[in-house]
Amino acid sequence: MPYQTDAVSAHDWPLLVHDLAYGYPGRRIGHDVCLSVATGEVVAVLGPNGCGKSTLFQTILGLLPVYAGEVRVGGHVLGQVSRAELARVISYVPQAQPLAFSLAVREVVLMGRTQRWGWGAPQAADLLAVDDALASLGISALADTVFSELSGGERQLVLIARALAQAAPVVVLDEPTASLDFGHQLRVLSRIRQLAKGGASVLWATHDPDHALAYADRVLLLKDGGVMAYGAPATVLTADRLSALYGVAVSVAQATVIDVNGSSQSAVCVPTAVDTTRSVDLTP
Repeated sequence: MPYQTDAVSAHDWPLLVHDLAYGYPGRRIGHDVCLSVATGEVVAVLGPNGCGKSTLFQTILGLLPVYAGEVRVGGHVLGQVSRAELARVISYVPQAQPLAFSLAVREVVLMGRTQRWGWGAPQAADLLAVDDALASLGISALADTVFSELSGGERQLVLIARALAQAAPVVVLDEPTASLDFGHQLRVLSRIRQLAKGGASVLWATHDPDHALAYADRVLLLKDGGVMAYGAPATVLTADRLSALYGVAVSVAQATVIDVNGSSQSAVCVPTAVDTTRSVDLTP
């Protein structure tokens, strides 16, 4: 079932961050961060460990204080939006955490719908949203499994399914594919594009430049809490910038990909020691 955001209000809910300084009480981490995520757009954030990506996301979610600048959601300053309203308009997938829910997977995913039915009982639409979210990630078979018995990667998929079931117009994902196998990475990345196609504004942190090249509309490079570059993936993700960002020698090459539909050119990021001139034949 195609992802469709819930009709929370009559207008779109773009995300705007302007001259943001952020951090923890008594310790600033980021400064002068500007970005925007339009309705139907995917913006990827890349940066080395410890550069402030997760702290930035938690500030955007209202979980940490804004030191300077502002965050706007749907045109509203973040501090003027109630927690209940934020729960309806923003869904969040944190980095993999050792959560110990003694609940079945279906119940954990249903938690993403609680802001719709409050203290009442879930409706048929809520149960359908849960089933659709599980099916879209290929984990329907886990529906009755106890969450605490899952592997780390399976738990991450369940948290992503919970965010999908929420059907919020703004989706924030913090390294959602970090603990997933190759097949589930592709399923999640495909869903990220479907989120945008269904009308969501998607902000997504990743450590993989190739994922950003293939699935993002715009990319922000974050280093030492500040913006190194921001713009279209092909413009931002250059060899010089990636080498400076991660402190290793990186090449951005045009690879020839051959599949059943023929051949095509695709930009890929590789260590400079790798031979970038060879073709990759994917013909069965």
